[in-house]
Amino acid sequence: MNAVKRIMIVAVAAGALITVGAVSPAGAADGAGQGLKVGDSVCTDWVQSDNGVRLTGALDDSTGEWTVRKADSPSGAETVVLRASAGSRTAGEVPIDRTVTAAGTEDFVYRACLSLDWVVKPIPLSLVANYRMALTSSSPRAVNDIGPHTAKLSAAQACGDRTAVQPGATVRLTGTSTGRTSWSINVTGNTNNYEGPWYALFETVEDIDATVTLDPEITEVTVCVGAGDADHRVPVAFELSVV
Repeated sequence: MNAVKRIMIVAVAAGALITVGAVSPAGAADGAGQGLKVGDSVCTDWVQSDNGVRLTGALDDSTGEWTVRKADSPSGAETVVLRASAGSRTAGEVPIDRTVTAAGTEDFVYRACLSLDWVVKPIPLSLVANYRMALTSSSPRAVNDIGPHTAKLSAAQACGDRTAVQPGATVRLTGTSTGRTSWSINVTGNTNNYEGPWYALFETVEDIDATVTLDPEITEVTVCVGAGDADHRVPVAFELSVV
């Protein structure tokens, strides 16, 4: 397979396969997903920065709200420092590109969230309420990938950062939920030689703590999570680390 960009795949709780294209650059607090419903929400992990952050992304065929939250630490009290409308009731992708500027040079941690309040009526076999987002800092002192990604999902999918890996790297996926959840470590990025499956791990359990040694030809991976159903919204938290 020559220079193929792998596509992320995960099975949602209903059992259908959905796909997500490439998301934001590796190293950002980012994410992408599909099938979000009214009341669902997704949040990135944290970025530590001394000069603020920039939120970029887009939402398709639905409306909701973007927020950026600031805290002294991931366990500290959060302050909403950016609030903006998301999406549109007309068809198509609506982007966002907003910057939060820090008042001083003190380090804070930031994360971005998206919540939905309206979704176009689903059409059979179509995928609606697709999103992507990235939270970045221009500071040379910035620290990315702090803490877990979180989401509340009802038969929807959320994906985390794209993580570059060395040949034959070992990665660990930890995640928690309150219901039946599909967890996958998906192969992303460009590769000339890798011809294996599109995921390095796929399990359907409530909570997960799994370690996987990757094929030497894999250059990049991301985690995707599918949870919930039409009647139940499931909170999830997940994190991928290189060990």
